[in-house]
Amino acid sequence: MPGLALLGGMQYSASKYADREGSVQVNDYTLFNIGSRYSTRISGYDTVVRLTVDNLFDKRYWRDAGEYLGDDYLFMGAPRTARLSATVNF
Repeated sequence: MPGLALLGGMQYSASKYADREGSVQVNDYTLFNIGSRYSTRISGYDTVVRLTVDNLFDKRYWRDAGEYLGDDYLFMGAPRTARLSATVNF
């Protein structure tokens, strides 16, 4: 189909320590993302419609781990997230 593109990607993060002493470690993780893009003209204007899904398999993971001013922290990664957008050039 002219104007249609399928997109995909993989993101890997190695395991890391969550504290300075190295006594707490968070696991590595791999995320898969997919998407599509459709380019067309609507009423004479160049238009691109995009649909993306990040974290396709809804992997639960720790995105960041570290220490700041003596406090250790962990941030959970984002769940499966879908986005639909359109760009019109006029």
